[in-house]
This record gives sequence, structure tokens and C-alpha cells, in this order.
Amino acid sequence: MFGGRANQAVSHRRSAQRPVLDSGDCAICDGHGLRLKCDCSTQRARVFVAALIGNCLSPITAVPGIGALIAVTENRKLLIVEDDPGLRSQLRWCFEGYEVVEAEDRDSAIGQLRRHEPAVVLQDLGLPPDAEGTSEGFKTLSEVLSCAPYSKVIVVTGHGDQSNALRAVGLGAYDFYQKPVDVDTLQLLVSRAYQIHDLEEENRRLSQQGASPLDGIIAASESMLKVCRMVEKIAPTDATTLLLGESGTGKEVLARALHN
Repeated sequence: MFGGRANQAVSHRRSAQRPVLDSGDCAICDGHGLRLKCDCSTQRARVFVAALIGNCLSPITAVPGIGALIAVTENRKLLIVEDDPGLRSQLRWCFEGYEVVEAEDRDSAIGQLRRHEPAVVLQDLGLPPDAEGTSEGFKTLSEVLSCAPYSKVIVVTGHGDQSNALRAVGLGAYDFYQKPVDVDTLQLLVSRAYQIHDLEEENRRLSQQGASPLDGIIAASESMLKVCRMVEKIAPTDATTLLLGESGTGKEVLARALHN
């Protein structure tokens, strides 16, 4: 479990008071208990910062670009693996800007992982049947990483339990956080995990685009890919082929590909 009591883990409470947005450089949102600083001097930027933490302003859709940005955040899936239903509920509230899916043990965690494919997983190491230990938590972590190697897993450990935290990172966890849980820090860790996941996904996509169907040839443009596909079609045949091109354009490499 993240903490001894659910009401001790998250101390922030909702309030009917609206956030204060004036000519200063910060906004206080009592509805979420967060103080957000903004270095920009424009009112639009301060409204944008406050809107990111929830639907506290009315109407936030009046601010250009806000609706689209919030929609993107809500489409991001976050898996919370925690056996305490009360704490799961409070954590779901803390990440209300995300599409939160929940699991209470290893089997349900793997099921939710395969069903929703979340980019980030927030997992407690104390899971049943070993809620007071970490054995089941580490088994869950290993299985999660095996099923979804690109997902970022943030594990939550007991206060001062640095050895298990380092062990989790050694097994492949993205990061760890020690109890007692601080909402602001946890939200920051999750946000950064999504940023790293997005960058790695974009890098994999670009790498696949730059992959060439022929060994020794770097082909990213459509024209070169067309040449490579033509070589692949001609290579298995006995047709006589003439390669034309200026010096240094890769005629020798293409000739080798035709023969190999």
C-alpha cells in the first residue's frame, strides 16, 4: 500500500473557492490545493496553467487552445496498481486529467495492461498476497516490463526503503518514489515519464522510417525507397541491368545488392 491510511496519503481537499487569477505571477487553486507559478506576463498563460490542473475555471474553453490540450491529456492512459480501494480513489482524483485504469493485484494489473496498453504505470510494491512485503510487487514489476517493455513504471516504496527502490530500477523501472506520497511530486514524476515515453516512441518511429530494405544503403526519401524496391524486384531475375548515375551516387552498392 502507498501509506498506512488513505486519508494520510493525500491531504489535499476540494474547496468551493475559485482560483485567484490577477495581475500577479501565480495562481492559487484551492480546489486542488496546488500553487502554480507562472513566469509569463499574460493573463492567457495564467489561465492556461490553472486549466491544466482541472476544470476549475468556467468556462476554460473560452481560452484558445485550452480545450485541445486538455483533451490530449485526458487521452493519456495511466495504470494505478494499488490494493487499497480508498487510496486508489484518491489517486484517481489526483490524476483526473488522465484516463486512469485501476488494478488491485498482479493478475488484474496484467489484464489491464494488455487491454489498455498504458504508457505509464504507477505501482505499489506491497501487493497481495504479500501486502506487507515486496515479493509480489517485484513479480508484478517483472511481468509488467515483460509484457510492455516500452511502458514507464514508477514504483512506490516504504519510507527509507532505498534498497528495494534501487532494486526496482535495476529491474527496469523508470523511477521510484518513497512514502509518504506527495501529490505534487508524484504528478511531476508521471508527467516526465510521459514525456520520456513520447520521445522514445517518436525516436522508434523515425528509426523505422529511416530503415532501408537493402543492406548498406541508407534510404529515407521516397525516390530512394522506390529504387530499392525496384532492385528487390529485379535481383531474383536473370535480366540484364544498366545502372546510370553520377560518381558517388551509390551505383556500386546497388550493383552489389542486385547480385546478392
